[in-house]
Amino acid sequence: MNGSAPTLRLCEADMTPVQTTDLLDSIDQGIIVVDQNNMILAWNNWLETHAGRLAEDVLGYDIR
Repeated sequence: MNGSAPTLRLCEADMTPVQTTDLLDSIDQGIIVVDQNNMILAWNNWLETHAGRLAEDVLGYDIR
């Protein structure tokens, strides 16, 4: 291991989109998932509460 955090590849974890959303929403920290083009793919409930932005308002937007 090179000292970096392990990467979870959800597509390889055999999880449905609902299971993935449930997993991200169960974590008591802000989670943002972006693609290689910096587009927001996931925004969990913690962020909705603490950032004041609904997932539906940020999904598909560039994180930069």
